[in-house]
Amino acid sequence: MRKIIVPAAVAVLALTGTGIALASGSAASSPSYSACIKSGSLVDVKVSAKTWCPRHTTAIEWNQQGPAGERGATGPQGPTGPAASMTGAVLRYNYYPSPGIQPGGIATVECGDSDAVSETYTAISGGVELGTDGNGFPDPADLASASQSIPLAASFPGVMDWNTNSPVQGRLDGWIVQAQVGYDASDTSATVWALCVPNADFGGSAPAVQQDNNPNG
Repeated sequence: MRKIIVPAAVAVLALTGTGIALASGSAASSPSYSACIKSGSLVDVKVSAKTWCPRHTTAIEWNQQGPAGERGATGPQGPTGPAASMTGAVLRYNYYPSPGIQPGGIATVECGDSDAVSETYTAISGGVELGTDGNGFPDPADLASASQSIPLAASFPGVMDWNTNSPVQGRLDGWIVQAQVGYDASDTSATVWALCVPNADFGGSAPAVQQDNNPNG
């Protein structure tokens, strides 16, 4: 068996001892071609017209466009839209009784009671409240009675590695606050909180961390 590649077309023709087999099907909207084959070569190729072949040649026809392929498998469902997001969000808090957060001290809250659970969330906001009684956050009574302010040196999403006293790279499943060094502190309780959203709302993983390179940012 010998194969002939037809120029200017996508059809592949097989020349056998008994005749011609056309590999592609026809398409109504695709240009059609006709030609004669003699000694393995195309002769008298015409577009959208019949070719009358002389003796000792074989007439063939084909279309530029082949038949449609089989339908592919259905792809996985994409992430849900904003209307369905944050349905599994949780507000987490961690209570620090008096003396609370002292100058230079670090306080944290994580999105789960274990690393395995916590790492399925991303903290999208967080903060600290002073003078709380440990019964949760928010508490309007605590805001009304608090008389102590605390200057913060840092407040950002993350999880601490207490062996190195530094944030764990790539972990955004909690909130970290640090009090400014040297402020005039008096003993007061504090609550650190974080709003944690399931990573499923971000397509299954935590959002990427990017640096702002906008000169106006």
